[in-house]
Amino acid sequence: MTHPAAVALSIVAVVVFGTIAFASLSVRRINMNPHEYIVGGRSFGTIFLWVLLAGEIYTSFTFLGMAGWAYGFGAPAYYILAYGTCGYIIGYFLLPPIWRAGKERGLLTVGDFFADRYGSHALGAAVGAIGFFLLVPYVALQLSGLQNLLSVAGYGTYDATTAVAIGFVLIAAFVFLTGLRGTAWASIVKDALVLGAVVFAGIAIPVQFFGSPAGMIDQVLRAHPNTLVLAAGMAPRGTVWYVTTVALTAIGFYMGPQSFAAVYSARSENTLRRNAMLLPFYQIVM
Repeated sequence: MTHPAAVALSIVAVVVFGTIAFASLSVRRINMNPHEYIVGGRSFGTIFLWVLLAGEIYTSFTFLGMAGWAYGFGAPAYYILAYGTCGYIIGYFLLPPIWRAGKERGLLTVGDFFADRYGSHALGAAVGAIGFFLLVPYVALQLSGLQNLLSVAGYGTYDATTAVAIGFVLIAAFVFLTGLRGTAWASIVKDALVLGAVVFAGIAIPVQFFGSPAGMIDQVLRAHPNTLVLAAGMAPRGTVWYVTTVALTAIGFYMGPQSFAAVYSARSENTLRRNAMLLPFYQIVM
C-alpha cells in the first residue's frame, strides 16, 4: 500500500471509530426500552432533531449522486433542491398531527400509524413490508457511495468491496446496539464533517482554480451555455418532468421508515414545526 493511501485510510478509520465511540459513550447510561430504542423516548429538542433529520436526509447521495447528476445533466439537478424545500413545507403542516397520534397511541413505526389510522393490521403489515423492501435499494445506494469514497481514499490499492462489507457490519452493529439516539449523536459528527467539506469543496476549490465560485460558474457557462437552463415542455428532463418529479418526491418525502422514526422522536409539535423552518437552510450545502 502506498503512503498516501495509508494516511487517507488511517484518517477514515479514526473518523469511523471515533464517531462510534463518541455516540456509544453518549448513550451508555440510557435505559433502552422500546420507546427509547426506536423513537428516542420522544424527547429530542429542536437542535438534536435537526441534526438527526439532516443525517437521515443528506446522505452520500448529497455529495456523490447529486454532484454526478449536476455534472452530467446540469439544470435538471435543481429538482433536488426544490423537492426538499417543498417536502419541508408539507412537513410543517402534516408532521405535527402524525406526531400527536403517535404520542397519544404509543405508535413506534410507520406501519403502526397506518394500522391505527385505518383500523387494519393487514394494511400496517403491508406498509411495514413495503418500507423494508424499499430500504434495500436505499441502503445499496449508501453502500455504493461508501465504496466509491473508500476506493478514492485507498488510491485503488485494495479491494474496496471488502472494506464496504466491514463498514456495513460496523454500521449495523452500531445501530443495533445504540438505537435512534446513537444515530442522532453520530449525526452531530457527520454534520460537522459535511459543513467542513462544503467549505472546502464549495469555496476553497473554486477560489483556488477559478478565482471565486462565480468564476467557476462563468467558466461552466462559457463551455456549456445551456447547461443551467431547463428544456421546455415535454422534452426529456424538461419543465414538465421537473414539476411532476418535484411534486411526487415532496409528497413522499417523509414516508421512509427511518423518517417516521425521526418524526416520532420529537419532543413536541412545535419542535417539528421549527425543524420544518430550519432544515431548508441545510439545502445551502447542496
